[in-house]
Amino acid sequence: MPTTVILGGGIIGLSTAYYLAKLSPPSPRDKTPRVVLVDPSPDLFRGASSNAGGFLARDWFRDEVVGLGAMSFDMHRALAEENGKQGRRWGYTGGRGWCYTAAVQDEGGSKNRGIDWLFEGVSRAVAIADGASTEMKEEGKRLGGVSWVKRRQDEEGNGRDELALAADKRSIAQIDPGKFCEFLLEKVREMGVEVRVPGVAKGVTTSGGKVTGLWVESLGATELIGLDNMVVSAGVWTPKVFETLFPKGKGVDVGCLSGHSIVLDAEELDITTPTVRTASGNFKDENDAIFMVLEDGMSPEMFDRNHGTEVWLGGVNHNVQEAPIPQLPGKAETMKWAVDKLKDVAERMLKFKRNDGQRKELKVVRASLCFRPWMDRGWPVLGRVGGDVLGISGHDEKRNGNREGGGVFVATGHGPWGISMAPGTGLVMAEMVLGMKTSIDVSRLALGAEREERGLKSKL
Repeated sequence: MPTTVILGGGIIGLSTAYYLAKLSPPSPRDKTPRVVLVDPSPDLFRGASSNAGGFLARDWFRDEVVGLGAMSFDMHRALAEENGKQGRRWGYTGGRGWCYTAAVQDEGGSKNRGIDWLFEGVSRAVAIADGASTEMKEEGKRLGGVSWVKRRQDEEGNGRDELALAADKRSIAQIDPGKFCEFLLEKVREMGVEVRVPGVAKGVTTSGGKVTGLWVESLGATELIGLDNMVVSAGVWTPKVFETLFPKGKGVDVGCLSGHSIVLDAEELDITTPTVRTASGNFKDENDAIFMVLEDGMSPEMFDRNHGTEVWLGGVNHNVQEAPIPQLPGKAETMKWAVDKLKDVAERMLKFKRNDGQRKELKVVRASLCFRPWMDRGWPVLGRVGGDVLGISGHDEKRNGNREGGGVFVATGHGPWGISMAPGTGLVMAEMVLGMKTSIDVSRLALGAEREERGLKSKL
């Protein structure tokens, strides 16, 4: 039976395993495709797949990924509705997106308003504010803002922090990504996916230009897993995987932007979350997502999650020099100054239920340092890789997955949108591996597609 090995047990790898299993129902002739998920971490979900904010968007994307973003957003909602109480378990809610702008901006603060907000250090507040309709802004005024967020006057009393509604549940939503990953892991195990954790990929075997096996070391033993297809979804560790398994190839370059975040217990905050049980037993909730531009130009983001029981706050980002990539996600240590900076933002922004004149102590549930993979071109890479990447002569990247055997695929580089785009990514990767027509056209996301596109344009 054909075997696919997935390297990387984060949200992209789990989504790929989930849809591979769903698209490959058991065969009466015992020819059911075998799926093996391998990850070197002894404890999954210690990285961005668990500690990210979990913000979802439908149409906030550049042209290359508009289709993937929209499909994934709809799939997130469908998964939550299909699984009823299980969907509520990972905190799926529709959202309201607010732009928060401090009354006075320091002259030294960031004035950059480019679309690539994450890489340029600006806020998504700018992106959604530009597209907010008059109707949306009026609805924000009717709602009167967010009950648990402060809006301050400047020292001279000349201006007040601005808080404007810019998006609603038609285009944004929220989940707890860690709990969503736990759900996916349970499901793939139920569907027969083999999970090798911890499992370290040590080398490959090849034959006739095809990758035919993977050596995996686990708990002191080394095993050769025969395979037909391999999917590398290892995030910022993807280059290391290719360097280890295919030392003669040119590999895949993946950048990294790390960022700190904290999760706060919302018990003392005045958070109200509308909840309505529908006839089918599903829930319609709304959370608030706050995208800020503060006095010093800092652009943090803050979401109430898990039906108003906690607040996620992030926005202190670093380059690889400031925060080197660790060997494993769980090995990253937070920086005290970065966590303290986020606590300062929380103190500045949060409004408590009781204003009795006493200082409330922030209840920090978790502080994290995550590493997000991104590509220089600005959008993820999804697809099959060629012999030059692998350093294997005779390997043809145009072959159709397991119909020809030896297919090596890569899925990474989503930047801040890995959680949001995970279901659609998993589906199209599964379809590619199985040699099926993909649900949407992702040809522009292939490795090197942007170079081919530029070459065609130069000939016109």
